[in-house]
Amino acid sequence: MCDIRPYKNQDYEALKSKHNSKDLFVDPEFPATSKSIYHSGKRLTDVQWHRPTTVFRKAQFVIDGFQRGDLDQGEIGNCWFIAGSGAVTLNPDLLQRVVPSNQSFDSAAYAGIFHFRFWLYGYWYDVVIDDQLPFHSDGRLVFCRNKKDKNEMWAPLLEKAYAKICGSYEAMEGGFTTDALIDMTGGIEEAFELNNASTANAEFKERVKRVLWQAYLRKSMLGCSITADPNVTEARLSNGLVKGHAYSITRVADVTTSSGPVTLVRCLNPWGNETEWNGKYSDNSNAWNEISDEEKEELGVNAINDGEFWMSFDDFFSNFHQLHICHRGPASLGTTEDDAGSCTWTNLFRDDKLTWKEEMFHGEWVPGSTAGGCGQPNKENYWINPQYLVRLSMIDDDDDENLCTMIVALMQKETRQRRLRGLEGEDYMQFRVFKIKGGVNVQDNIEQGNLKFYMNQLERVGASGSYINRREVTKRFRVPPGDYIIIPSTYDADKPGKFLLRMFTEKQADQAQLDQDKEDLTEADVFFQDENIDVLFGEWSSLFGGDEEEVAPPKPINPDIGGVFPSPRPDLPSNFDGGDINDNEMYPQKRFCSIM
Repeated sequence: MCDIRPYKNQDYEALKSKHNSKDLFVDPEFPATSKSIYHSGKRLTDVQWHRPTTVFRKAQFVIDGFQRGDLDQGEIGNCWFIAGSGAVTLNPDLLQRVVPSNQSFDSAAYAGIFHFRFWLYGYWYDVVIDDQLPFHSDGRLVFCRNKKDKNEMWAPLLEKAYAKICGSYEAMEGGFTTDALIDMTGGIEEAFELNNASTANAEFKERVKRVLWQAYLRKSMLGCSITADPNVTEARLSNGLVKGHAYSITRVADVTTSSGPVTLVRCLNPWGNETEWNGKYSDNSNAWNEISDEEKEELGVNAINDGEFWMSFDDFFSNFHQLHICHRGPASLGTTEDDAGSCTWTNLFRDDKLTWKEEMFHGEWVPGSTAGGCGQPNKENYWINPQYLVRLSMIDDDDDENLCTMIVALMQKETRQRRLRGLEGEDYMQFRVFKIKGGVNVQDNIEQGNLKFYMNQLERVGASGSYINRREVTKRFRVPPGDYIIIPSTYDADKPGKFLLRMFTEKQADQAQLDQDKEDLTEADVFFQDENIDVLFGEWSSLFGGDEEEVAPPKPINPDIGGVFPSPRPDLPSNFDGGDINDNEMYPQKRFCSIM
């Protein structure tokens, strides 16, 4: 059986057994009052709470299956959540985990209680709600609703369950689609800049292809986009693609042509119309004549204006600017469910090689103890930050470079809940990765009570990037087998906060938390020997651990890209919606800090 925890200790089955259609459940943990909508002084006018059955005579939980186009954003800036929810409908196994079956408004089963499941900081939670929703006096739902059939209720109820864990509907304002996807998959987000002068080489292109293939085989959720034109909203290019617009990647395939093997990528425009790629391997391209009828049939090639199209990987790499991946961990690769609603997780892959191995640590930055900051101005303070040891002993399969893949993700906890208390949602944070030098006896440190490692024992490997105020930062490393140290830190010292550190590897990795500080640090413990700051940072490895990484000055992240997963509404961006939040929340800033 899977380990699903009842959120707020509310057990769905126990609560439902106590209620029926004549004694409906009322949720005391998320009441039908204004405090469940707002946490600031803002107010919406003309809001009334009703159960759907009192407004719609034919209210149903789901009608004709779950569709991406079911969701329509309401009067709140949570487009990022709407888009993420729509993307999950494309994955039935994921959807079954998030939206348990056997929920209904039919009188025999109806008790005014529903439940949904979300992944929160390493654990799956079952979130119980009652079905009281905010309406306007004219019968319109205030927030999410079904754009095609007003009687379908699964989407507004899902949104209410997520608002409950955020603390209020207002706390959902502003975010990134990948945040929602992570909370509905337990996965790790990874982003790649494709159209970048520093990475525009054949080696990087081949590695992106390898990553894309592996992600597809692992049933990761894939999306892509083209950088927006700040002067034109979703400008259409002559090749049929749209700038600042979200596309899903729905398949990757290798085919045999008369000119040799070709890798194809199938993309989906969420508008679902004729706005498609019109180049090579588009619906009516002559390039299909070079592929056998059998292969075309297997690929499902058609000339329908449905928003879905094929293109070669070469054209994909040249025309799209961003590739985003939500990697799914070993616990999110399949579900089966019995009639009682309890579930058993199953691995969809018979080949264990296709399943990520996951390690995670729950940590905390404690002022005066483990919150050392970035090391400026006191460099020795950096070394009081938490340390985590990872031993990579087996190389990846089918890797002629004899390297190991490790994806590291650092997530701040309860960022939206912090806003309810009037605090900043996200602190500026970063993690750095070091390799323990050959000749250093790792076991000695373990036997000394998990003693930390210091600069004279370490070699620089890489970092997550500049310090940034996002909920999660992620970086992929390809490194030789060995022992590695990961150090997460906030920019400012003595900033309290809880975090989750996760590592995805292709092979099982050993790990340990190191929490014993060395007394009386020497200069050699806290300084690298190099004096030239350009040399120091020139040695930080890039995305794949091979090329130099440019450390950018502070600058805002551009939130105007139309998301990396499909938005149900083409007039709204799907990766970020700022609402009325402050500038820091709308435009996460990067900070640069040198400690060495």
